[in-house]
Amino acid sequence: MLKIRSSQITVLSEQKRERTIITLANDLNEILPEFCEEFESRANLQSWVRTNFTNAEEYGFTTEEMIYRYLCVALMQGQGFDTNPWAEKIIKSSWKPITKIGMLEHENIEQLKQQESALMEKIADADDQILEQFIERKSDYVFSIGNTLFQLQLDSLDRVHQWIKSTGQRALDHGLFENIELDMWLDLSMKHGDKFYLSSWAQPQIEANKEPDQLLLSLLDNQPQ
Repeated sequence: MLKIRSSQITVLSEQKRERTIITLANDLNEILPEFCEEFESRANLQSWVRTNFTNAEEYGFTTEEMIYRYLCVALMQGQGFDTNPWAEKIIKSSWKPITKIGMLEHENIEQLKQQESALMEKIADADDQILEQFIERKSDYVFSIGNTLFQLQLDSLDRVHQWIKSTGQRALDHGLFENIELDMWLDLSMKHGDKFYLSSWAQPQIEANKEPDQLLLSLLDNQPQ
């Protein structure tokens, strides 16, 4: 009768565990590629999975499905997420492991929503600052050149400010953030109207999804003379 020593069983168990880790790393890279980019190599990703696989086991997640679900949350939340108060509260609770993993997934979604909301607020604040500086830089220019050369008929500084803000917002919406990019967009708007981007000559350039500098060059090259 064939006898298998305990040391052989340990080796076989470790080999199976390692195969599972490799499989999970491959699955994560396929399902959540944007979160796996930071690891730069498959070996780094596998090392991360190995560490968090062990953490998951220590937290009572013993099935491959629960470990995979834990890894997904850990990957999206970042290194050390399990030390965050909301995660610790769930992990240390008396709930069954299957309930814990479900709660972690639910709270993960809520956390991602909050993170996205905070990011959008930062972007909005940055945009507001850009627009304020844009208005300050270009008010006199638009009030004088815009009215005399392009007949914009902006008869007050308040209307000038509103026009520049609206024009600047459209530039930001098209991925133009640098001063020179905003200035070029403003000049095109004065010359061809503030909704020039909807015209037949401009739309093909915008829809081509070009880099900002290439977009502006193509708009300048294709504008009506």
